[in-house]
Amino acid sequence: TVYCTLLFIGRDGTILGRHRKLKPTHRERTAWGEGDGSSLTVYDRPYGKISGLNCWEHNMVLPGYVLMSQGTQIHIAAWPGSSTSRHLFLSRAFASQAGAYVIDVGAILSADRVSEAYQDWVRDYPGESCIIDPMGEVIAGPAQDEDILMADCSAERIVRAKSYCDVAGHYSRPDIFQLRVNRSSPCRVVEMQGQEYEAIEPEAALESGNAG
Repeated sequence: TVYCTLLFIGRDGTILGRHRKLKPTHRERTAWGEGDGSSLTVYDRPYGKISGLNCWEHNMVLPGYVLMSQGTQIHIAAWPGSSTSRHLFLSRAFASQAGAYVIDVGAILSADRVSEAYQDWVRDYPGESCIIDPMGEVIAGPAQDEDILMADCSAERIVRAKSYCDVAGHYSRPDIFQLRVNRSSPCRVVEMQGQEYEAIEPEAALESGNAG
């Protein structure tokens, strides 16, 4: 199975983890499988806690809340890079709700970058990458085409934003609302031994050589 995956890599080249898109959008379902809750993780780095989601996962609301509850401070929002304003609205909303910086990263694509046989199928994706502060304000970009964006960020700005609104802390009502998360990977094969059942995790099966 192929997944739409975000890969988190440390400055020393170490792979910190990955996140597979939970629900492929529309036609993506013909190519990509569904991720699971095991990758809804915030990574603690020397400069802050980082997280990331793919595209319309920002429209699902609940995946973002899981990351907010873990205290994300720098969030990567990966988008196709279309010129529509919808992705910017969702990224700004996430920044405001999380009280975190959002690095809105847009892909770049144009007809002249693909083979002639497919050019009629391609529309322009100019990127529209930007950096958003914890109050939801754009502080760098949006950038057209390839570019490097830079912005001054501070932990104080994050603390200030969360002092106003911490949706997973003082600005929540756990006595009314609670979110349950299943972090296990789905098991498609369960081995039966007598009266006992043993679930085989997909990746464990690959490592042990039990999967064909």
